[in-house]
Amino acid sequence: MKFAKRLEAEAVAEWRPKYLQYKQLKKLIKIFAEKRLPHGPGTPTDVEKTGALSPDEVLFFETFENELVKIEDFYKAREKEAVDKKFKIMAQLHILPENTKRKRGDVSPESNLLTWRSFPGPDGEGSSNSGDEGVQSTQNQLSVKGSPKEMPEHLKISSLRPASFTHLAKMRIKKALLEYYRSLELIRNFKTLNVLGCAKILKKYDKNAGRHLSAKYLENLRSYTFYRSHVIDSLMTDVENIYRWVFTEGDRSKALRKLRVKDLKSKTFHLEAAIAGMTLGFCLGLIWRLFWFVTADATNMTTKTLGVIYFGFGLPFAMSWLFAVNCYVWETFYVNYRFIFEFNQRNNLHVCQYSALVGVFSLIYMIFATLSLEGSLDWIARPFFQPWIILAIITLTLVFPMNILHRQSRIWFARVTIRIITAPFYPCRFKDFFINDQYMSLGATFEMFGMLIYYTFNGATAPTTLSSPAIWYIFTLQLFPGLWRSLQCIRRYHDSKMSFPHLANLAKYICSLAVPFIIGVFKMSGFSFLWYAVVVARIVSSMFSLGWDIVMDFGLWQRSTVNVRLRNTILFSPWVYWYLIVSDTIARFLWILPLLQPKLFPTIPPIAISMTLWTLEALRRFQWNFFRVEYEHVNNCNVLRAIADVQLPFTATDLFYQDMVETIQKQRETSPEPASPSSDGVGSPASSVVGEDLDEEEYGAELSYEQQLEMVQKSAADADRQKEQRSPMQDSKQAISGWSSPPGGRRPNVSTMFNKDGQHKRNTSMD
Repeated sequence: MKFAKRLEAEAVAEWRPKYLQYKQLKKLIKIFAEKRLPHGPGTPTDVEKTGALSPDEVLFFETFENELVKIEDFYKAREKEAVDKKFKIMAQLHILPENTKRKRGDVSPESNLLTWRSFPGPDGEGSSNSGDEGVQSTQNQLSVKGSPKEMPEHLKISSLRPASFTHLAKMRIKKALLEYYRSLELIRNFKTLNVLGCAKILKKYDKNAGRHLSAKYLENLRSYTFYRSHVIDSLMTDVENIYRWVFTEGDRSKALRKLRVKDLKSKTFHLEAAIAGMTLGFCLGLIWRLFWFVTADATNMTTKTLGVIYFGFGLPFAMSWLFAVNCYVWETFYVNYRFIFEFNQRNNLHVCQYSALVGVFSLIYMIFATLSLEGSLDWIARPFFQPWIILAIITLTLVFPMNILHRQSRIWFARVTIRIITAPFYPCRFKDFFINDQYMSLGATFEMFGMLIYYTFNGATAPTTLSSPAIWYIFTLQLFPGLWRSLQCIRRYHDSKMSFPHLANLAKYICSLAVPFIIGVFKMSGFSFLWYAVVVARIVSSMFSLGWDIVMDFGLWQRSTVNVRLRNTILFSPWVYWYLIVSDTIARFLWILPLLQPKLFPTIPPIAISMTLWTLEALRRFQWNFFRVEYEHVNNCNVLRAIADVQLPFTATDLFYQDMVETIQKQRETSPEPASPSSDGVGSPASSVVGEDLDEEEYGAELSYEQQLEMVQKSAADADRQKEQRSPMQDSKQAISGWSSPPGGRRPNVSTMFNKDGQHKRNTSMD
């Protein structure tokens, strides 16, 4: 594989503009190479005679230098973020109850999970670049393993919460470590590809220019951090050791299996592709057979009704197949949909694996539907009880706990569905409202579910008129997806306090909810004037939804853009987006067809028109998926967001409070001198916290233990009020090193904070 294709395939999609523009540099080389060719090998040019660089070569090196500066700035920023993130996770690990003391005595010193080396930032301060000549190494040993001997349980901040919180906190820290390791892999990949690209492009320059400058230029590259730094490699080694001893009980191979992300591009999935193809072929054949069977037996109302019900329940399988096509196109255009949907990068499915899974479920469903419609299952249950059997089989298989049929992917889908149903109680993420939008296009499935309930209890001979109040739930069930989506908008407004776009989006879904509600009232009441209300509601809802699709969901129709009335960054050809606007407009107003059916299509049954509209709505959603995810990916690229932010369990106040309590307890156990109050009788926080020796006769009587705790709580409250004035990095470093700046503003003497073994001292003197 040529390097240009490798760079395009392996580059982090969101960081693509920050990589070496290899193709652009190749074009510049091609320009002066073509000018050099006509002279031939025996007739050197004037530039070659003098040895000077041609203007085209000067342009090449200027462009190359600009690329190096761009790469350097971006790499230094990512490296600094990685080092800062290390300290934050360190502080979180330190506060876990099980890490305040070692419960096992057979653990080697190397397994101390709270000892990490301090690595250099991009500027070299307080850090080191191992393996580099001429680079000053200031690598320090920063340890936070010095915890109190046996702190009373009521003093540990973690014990103020139930044990379940401790477990959840540990799991969240574990997730943060996994995501942190993945970010380090991405940064290392960024560095590797750019270093290799620099060597490749310089070698290509030598070959085309007839010079030997690459070796000398590569020597100059050693002055760049991204070329010489080994900080990321060292951080990855530290994470591997931490994860090994904390989460895998010292099993290094298991830790590496959990940490490292598998490369799906390097694997082949021939078996899965074959299964997907065969199951799809069988399903299409069964669909044709069922269509012929149902239309041939037009007089059997049970068969016709069951056929419509099975059609409605089959739409989710059809949309699942269409989503596989979505994924394939996204991969082709390097849309990072796995990151957008928050798939687990270590066990997510390849498109072929997903297609095979959908194919297996679809084939099971189609075989059952065929047997049911042909009457082969009548000996098991009555016709309208049979769909419940296949629904139960599919549902139980999706939630089956055994590790078969890609359990992690099934769990992901089940969790998202639960989050949708319980929308107000969980923060709404992209994956939540995206899947809910799929449910919005499955109104036919919810309607068929209501019909199945009705016919299960009433049978095929019961009155089928929709004017009966007994079947109001047929229309009520259609309201569920819109109701869930409205609750998600309310939750997003609650979290962000942004009226736009969340309340505006809520208004859009309220309009869409009004349509089935008015239709239901119209058909159950029979009031003719409500027909006009239905038409008005549909027009308002369609216009609102169309405008929202184009402007908000697709980000189109922007002014002052490179692409007229589209947007600056597009992944497809401009005509594709214009086709999208036209087709989405048509699809949003297809509801007009049932109104015109009596005059334009009098011979076509109304149910056939409805089934056609259901299918077209699924295709509209299939099209919507392409551009909604593409627009989300473009937004991520604009802000260079390729790493997920995992919320850590403990706040800055927790870290500050835990450190203060441990410091007081340590002083109480080791120092016989009593703590002294200040002149105002309350006590000096600075002296009692850092353990400064005070004269008891000068400052008064000893503070009680309860007074010390009260003082700590007051200091923690002050820290909470001031946390907006401090960066998270300062809070994390204070929690790690085991000291906090006293209220008086004086800081401990750093030179006396560590003993000769690098272990942190709790009782420090003041400057």
